[in-house]
Amino acid sequence: MERNGLGHLVPFKHEEFESWTKSLQLGLRTYHEPSNLIIGGGLDDVWHNLETDEIHVVDYKSTAGRKNEDGTALNKISLSGVYKESYKRQMDMYQWILKEKGFKVSDTSYFVYVNGDQHFENGMLEEATDKGIMKFDVQLIEYIADSSWVEEKILNLKSCLEEKVCPKHAESGFGPKGDKQCEYAELFQGMQEHNL
Repeated sequence: MERNGLGHLVPFKHEEFESWTKSLQLGLRTYHEPSNLIIGGGLDDVWHNLETDEIHVVDYKSTAGRKNEDGTALNKISLSGVYKESYKRQMDMYQWILKEKGFKVSDTSYFVYVNGDQHFENGMLEEATDKGIMKFDVQLIEYIADSSWVEEKILNLKSCLEEKVCPKHAESGFGPKGDKQCEYAELFQGMQEHNL
């Protein structure tokens, strides 16, 4: 943290922190009264800012990236791309939940990425054993979250759940603007065809 100029950020101590990390039990959650829904998930970490007394949501990710164009290093990780949009929405949601719970939450959050180096380190598998060693490049990425969309989406979700008829699914694949369409459309169609 010191090397990144963030020595003022320390682990956040809270009696509920351990439960917040349990995603399958919606450990970090809040009751949204207008929709009568419990909204939650499981976060990775929270850092306390000693200068502002705010908390920062932190998410840990791993990948094994490609070489850069000139083949001299691993590509830098970015938050661009279809599936990384879901990472950002997840971060926005965690911040929204913590704000709903009354915490002083900074809009600045962090992704800590470990990038497995399969290109520049000498091998990964040890000879004559069932063991391997991988070294990682670690990258800290700052993300300015925006939870302004969350409330409306929860209300839209509630409205969808109350519909008498299942909404029409978009075609799978990519739409005309390059946006990702419903990935479950083919699955649901197949289930209907086979009466599952």
